[in-house]
Amino acid sequence: MGKKGIFDVVVVGAGPAGAMAAKTAAENGLDVLLIERRTQIGIPVQCAEGTSEEGLRILKDVLGEEIDPHWIAKQIEGVEIITPDRTIVTVEGKGYILERRILDRDLAIRAVRAGAEIVKGKAVGLVRDKEADCMVVNVVSSEQNYFFPAKIVIGADGPESKIGEWAGIDTKLNLSDKIIGKQYLIYSPELEGLDRVRCFLGDRVAPGGGYAWIFPKGKNGTANVGIGMFKNKLKEYGIPVPDYFLDVFIARVFSKYQIIEKTAGKIPGAPPSDTIADNVVLAGDAAGFVNPITGGGLRTGMESGKIAAEVAVAAISKGDTSKQGLADYKRRISLAFGKDNEQLLIMRRFSQTLKDEDYDDLGHFLQGMHLSSETSSVTLIRKLLFSNPGITARFAAFKVKNKL
Repeated sequence: MGKKGIFDVVVVGAGPAGAMAAKTAAENGLDVLLIERRTQIGIPVQCAEGTSEEGLRILKDVLGEEIDPHWIAKQIEGVEIITPDRTIVTVEGKGYILERRILDRDLAIRAVRAGAEIVKGKAVGLVRDKEADCMVVNVVSSEQNYFFPAKIVIGADGPESKIGEWAGIDTKLNLSDKIIGKQYLIYSPELEGLDRVRCFLGDRVAPGGGYAWIFPKGKNGTANVGIGMFKNKLKEYGIPVPDYFLDVFIARVFSKYQIIEKTAGKIPGAPPSDTIADNVVLAGDAAGFVNPITGGGLRTGMESGKIAAEVAVAAISKGDTSKQGLADYKRRISLAFGKDNEQLLIMRRFSQTLKDEDYDDLGHFLQGMHLSSETSSVTLIRKLLFSNPGITARFAAFKVKNKL
């Protein structure tokens, strides 16, 4: 802690984004506190745990070290996208299923090893101390109140960030941009030998533009099997989470299975109104930094955490931790992945207008075509969505109508 009892940086949330921010800030000589509300970091696993070969390379680059083999549960050989009429579109390319409970814990350990302090507790408030020109994070731990002042607070506290809200940022998501995910770790003998991720589309699986997934893990016949649906569609059905749709999907796909674990969570389908405020930066899911189509956020979370910390280091060294002093964060995010995410968000919102017959038509056209995960995500999604001239024309009209 600094001379006046003020931390340089307090990071709220010890997921990959928060741990990366704390590690990077501490490595740059800052006094850093990392706050985590969960009793065990990485548990429960609220992620399908998949990443591409490029994602693993970026993870290595961001960390600046080799990948620990214990972080990888299984190598996969591609992705199968299955349309409502059971047409299979194959995207070739190596990928990996991770062990997030191990990875997340190890990232937090690296932050502590770099010099960050860690406190277990729940952030319940954020106020400005004008006299000290800092923010004060109120944390409840073991039924006691603590107050941690900081020159900069990095909010890595998940979708619809409370840190962002307390800093004056509108973090609420539209119902059509809020994705509710439900996932089971299941065992089935039918999973043994599966070496591809499978994604299922269509209203019979996940009405309203959602999808279901199977991410095989290890060699023991287990997989993360889940479903993501938009909150507005769930509201139409009068249910808060998509358990019913997931149960029906699993029963239809597997003849024999057992559920080992269950988990659920929110996925931000779009960024909040802003990602910075005076003395505050949002990173990872708190900033809506996920792939808007797949919901994947490990790569962007870690990248944004590192960038947030580097911007904090620069701002503190210049003595300007205002919103203007933190503005370089948005520029660097845009260069790293922000522009791609903006394009993918438009495509995802358009895809929510597609019907089952549209997916089937696309599947018939793409079946047998060589598609590779080595292609950039924007290019690949363009191929997947706009191979049909009629759909391309509808997309153009969609952009005009929505002034995009």
